[in-house]
Amino acid sequence: MSARSDDRGAAEREQAARLKGARVGQPRHHGDGLSVTLMLCYLVATLMLVLMAVVSTELQDRFGLSASQIGLLTSAFMFTYGAMGIPAGSAAARWGGRVLMVSSALTVMGSLVFGLSSSCAGFLVGRILQGLGGGMVLPVSSPVIARALVPDKRDRGWGIFAGGKGLGVLVGLLAMPGVSALGGFRAVFLMTAGLAVIAGGIAIAQGPVRELPDASSATASFRGQGRMLVRPWSTTECGCWVCSMRPPSPLVLLLWSGLPTFL
Repeated sequence: MSARSDDRGAAEREQAARLKGARVGQPRHHGDGLSVTLMLCYLVATLMLVLMAVVSTELQDRFGLSASQIGLLTSAFMFTYGAMGIPAGSAAARWGGRVLMVSSALTVMGSLVFGLSSSCAGFLVGRILQGLGGGMVLPVSSPVIARALVPDKRDRGWGIFAGGKGLGVLVGLLAMPGVSALGGFRAVFLMTAGLAVIAGGIAIAQGPVRELPDASSATASFRGQGRMLVRPWSTTECGCWVCSMRPPSPLVLLLWSGLPTFL
């Protein structure tokens, strides 16, 4: 009788352990490898931000670009970088870290287009593609870290990941001027494409990046977030949200906050 009870207790403990390991939404990773991998992607995204400071003089001398055109290239990158936040976050809620493959592809394409172009139009297309790719890194990495790292390691993981921002600036302003001196702006952007390939390849090799999110952790759908962004904010009385004390839609606030940038 005692042996049968022991066997039953052992079986119950084994089943409980198995269920605990398969529990939905439970983080299972403790190492820093994932954070370092995502940090490399963030490094490339930040690196692209400072590249214009490295190559602007050459672009003005060789192709006659004006200061306004140089500013346009930077603004195009920044605008698309910021605009990708909500779409990339929604995509990550459905497909997880796999969205980083799209991010890396856009970054590589943008860098190649810019590096092989000889006109302002080509440069502009390249910067737009780079902004789209770079803007995906932060909103996609955020839920991956939250899902994959145990709570005790999560703050450390965020610290490692955030270090990519500073390292990207350092690489851009310290290393890339030497690359530009040797091979010009084309070498700078072709090297950026190579770094994006390496960072993206290492990222997709990580199991937590390839894992699909659980249904219980999914956020609002694309359609739901779209309705939220364009939610009507005027009233039938006077059409003024101030009078009704109802706030405007997030899209209106986004456009209003970004308006001074383009003046």
